[in-house]
Amino acid sequence: MINVSYSSCIFLKLIACFSLLVPIATVFLRGGSNRGNSDSSSSSSEEGYYGGKKHHGGHHGGHHGNRPPPRPTPKPCDDDWHAFYRPQGVWCVRIVAATLDYNGATTACSNLGGSLSGIQSNEERIWMANKSMEILTANGQTDSGTWLGASCTIRGCVWTDWNTVGTEGMLWAPGEPANLYFSPPCIYIYSLAGATLSQKPPNSNGFIDDSYCRGYKTINSYACGKVGLRNN
Repeated sequence: MINVSYSSCIFLKLIACFSLLVPIATVFLRGGSNRGNSDSSSSSSEEGYYGGKKHHGGHHGGHHGNRPPPRPTPKPCDDDWHAFYRPQGVWCVRIVAATLDYNGATTACSNLGGSLSGIQSNEERIWMANKSMEILTANGQTDSGTWLGASCTIRGCVWTDWNTVGTEGMLWAPGEPANLYFSPPCIYIYSLAGATLSQKPPNSNGFIDDSYCRGYKTINSYACGKVGLRNN
């Protein structure tokens, strides 16, 4: 009896001790779990701060800050060239002062990346004549012309720049062309120290004349043309 009671007492004490240890262990385990969750939550929060919305905003701003500025719109023509907007695309023209025969003007224009230009419209014809007059009078000349890109036979003249079409810009001076039956001539636009087409003599600023291709003493410039940017 005594041994049984003693053993029972010991057993009861062990149960009591175990019952005390279980809550403590539970609290300990829960505390460790909460602390782990807290750490995880903190890590997630920091991750969200740097990798979430705020970080995204900073990145977004940085993206705009590092984006290169927009490219400037390309010019339709190089400097010193004038743009004409033809139905077939942009055609760039430059009037160059030079006392050359037709072949010399052709070579000089080719060195600029172009070919002697034709005239497609009255707008082009008037601009070329006035620009030629402006350049040549600045050089002290008052009676001169500007070579154009054309090939002539007894049947007439055609443009040779592989771009100009039609005959609207081919306004002949009265009585011209006069040299088609004598030799294959070249043509030029007449430049005089005046601003209107009603001037006298008839070969006034803006009219076209034909000439011997080697006759260049009074033809002191050429019209060089080339294709510009077609999408402007």
